[in-house]
Amino acid sequence: MKKIRAFTLSVLMVLSLLMIPSYEVQAANVSLSVSASTVNIGDTVKVTVSVPDGTTATVDLNDWSNVLSFSSSSVDVGTNGGTITINLGKMSMANSNSVTITFKANTSGIANIKATVVSAVDNNTVEDVALGGASTTIKVENKTTDTGNNGGTTTTPQLSADNSLSSLKLS
Repeated sequence: MKKIRAFTLSVLMVLSLLMIPSYEVQAANVSLSVSASTVNIGDTVKVTVSVPDGTTATVDLNDWSNVLSFSSSSVDVGTNGGTITINLGKMSMANSNSVTITFKANTSGIANIKATVVSAVDNNTVEDVALGGASTTIKVENKTTDTGNNGGTTTTPQLSADNSLSSLKLS
């Protein structure tokens, strides 16, 4: 009798373990894409910020203001110095999983744009979810783009406007 009871308990334990649902957990991240990775001074560049389907998130963009300036965006965003705050997802006012930000290149250098997730929720369960951030790099070259009369474009180095020698003294 003890053997039958032990066997029955063993079978029930195995069956109970098989009935536990398993979930596949996938790491999700914000994504950044750029219209050009290298631009000239005066050019504009577009950065698209996206969150996975089924997610609503608040994302901050940082570290771009050293060589770029904010021009516009496809939805209303919050700007505070060198930080742009974006609300993305179907439950946000943007009602979209992606937003495009347009920047103007002001000076030569490297813009290391970082997207940091402030908060994120799953649209189905309305529970917090973990989203990873993202980063991208835009190089601004020391050139300006001029459109000539013949319709072509040329690039010339951006030179200093102060080219006088009036302050030069010989000793």
